[in-house]
Amino acid sequence: MSDFSPYIVRKIVGGTHFDYLVGDEVAQEWYDTPRGIVVDASDNSGHPFVGDGLTSVDWPEMDILRQKIALPGSRMVECGSHQGLTTILLAAWVGPDGFVHAFDAVLENALIAKKNIFLNGIENAAAYCAAISGEFGILEMYNKSNVITKKTDVPSRSSTLAVKVSSFFDTPPDAIKIDIEGAELGMVEAEREWIAKIPRVAIEVHTDYLPEGGVPRLIAALGDRPLHILRNEEDIRPYAGEEITERVHIFSW
Repeated sequence: MSDFSPYIVRKIVGGTHFDYLVGDEVAQEWYDTPRGIVVDASDNSGHPFVGDGLTSVDWPEMDILRQKIALPGSRMVECGSHQGLTTILLAAWVGPDGFVHAFDAVLENALIAKKNIFLNGIENAAAYCAAISGEFGILEMYNKSNVITKKTDVPSRSSTLAVKVSSFFDTPPDAIKIDIEGAELGMVEAEREWIAKIPRVAIEVHTDYLPEGGVPRLIAALGDRPLHILRNEEDIRPYAGEEITERVHIFSW
């Protein structure tokens, strides 16, 4: 059993200032290494949330989202939100006239994301627990915190619900961010008509989790919309049909 104790740290990402509940070792490694300024849980009210969509965040994937996807006033869906740090940034960027719906397959992650939203008094975001998939059902979760999901006929205490995200919305959102650890292929193929109506799309493609031929299938399911590929977290270029074998981010705007 882990002896990790959650704590709150003051973050400044680009020009966005916020308090962040670090819920486990994974979140600490991703978002708080080296350690930031720890805030006493009973005394964080003196650190107001300040959102800013103009300043670079020195995080290539998120900077593209800030500049091209999560535009002011956008109604946005985040599929795979982990513990809410990216949700906070997206909420800052879409601004008070926009809204972010954030989904994560892991209940603990969704609860921490919800706590982080409340911690900062953010009114234009909500966190939900659900595994975004191409079908409805029960999935088994593997790995810790950042999970892979697989369909199961034998539910266990680590199972979660799989849902089609389109079922929650009467009309498609303005933008969607998809980071669901290999489930992106089934989701995009099943939801291709709905996704085609979303003007701005961002997908992290986990090639190591996809079946053979999975990347061409994913590209085909996105239709004829213009695509841009971020490789090596630094090189963003229009997609011209070249082979993709490594993990990349696909954007469309």
